[in-house]
Amino acid sequence: MNTPFIAISNEELAQNKTVGTHVICKNCGHKHEVKYGTSRTLKDDGTYTESVKSEMLGYVKCGKKTFLVSFAGKEI
Repeated sequence: MNTPFIAISNEELAQNKTVGTHVICKNCGHKHEVKYGTSRTLKDDGTYTESVKSEMLGYVKCGKKTFLVSFAGKEI
């Protein structure tokens, strides 16, 4: 089974503009809201902190598909 992956260099990412709250979808051409996942941190006692919004990976939903649109606040 092939595992998909992406590679983005620091130099390439630095040239990209900061992502806004909405982007024009490269799949359908319409404007979609950029959404983000959450992150938790493992504490020393083996439990996790509360979930907080993480803007490391931004995505949009287009129909039944999900597309990655930003990394660390920069458009990809």
